[in-house]
Amino acid sequence: NANLDAKKHYRQALATNKFCVRALLGLAGIALFSLEYAEAIRYLKKVPEISPENIVLTLPLLLECTIKTQSFVQHQAYLHALYKDTGQIPVLLAIVSSMEAQGCDAEALGFLVEQLENLPSLDALNYLFGMDKMSVPIRKELSEQIVKIIRREGNKKEAYRCVNCGFSGNQIHWNCPSCKGWQTTKPLLEYEKNV
Repeated sequence: NANLDAKKHYRQALATNKFCVRALLGLAGIALFSLEYAEAIRYLKKVPEISPENIVLTLPLLLECTIKTQSFVQHQAYLHALYKDTGQIPVLLAIVSSMEAQGCDAEALGFLVEQLENLPSLDALNYLFGMDKMSVPIRKELSEQIVKIIRREGNKKEAYRCVNCGFSGNQIHWNCPSCKGWQTTKPLLEYEKNV
């Protein structure tokens, strides 16, 4: 059986390197294919423990297991804890997806808008644009969030950069603090096209 061979190889990979994300995802995929959802979830939950940057790879599979087992409460509790620990926007959006899959569209929308109020995010706004249940007051709030994000991102940009060494900052330095070049710090300008 191909699944048994693959399982054996993935287990060997884990024996060699217990931090092998590919092996954990492979074992989870086999368990999911075999309808062994609890086992798949167990493998998937190991990934964030060893490699938080790979959480995003587990989220669709976790949602699939959750839908099959109707274990939305546990899934969302796990994701909330994961979001609290990591602050990763894909985890936030996975919470919203889980709520939507559960049929709690209004709650999902409210939760996402609340999260955007606290921490504006372009990915979260993009997700919000795709949601079906947006009312007129939500659209007004969304407009306010967009303005906040644009202001926040605009404040992060450097206004000046040294053409000699690349030093950047938000105030003009006639004598570059890094390379000591005179009058080498220039305003950064945005153009519609590359000139």
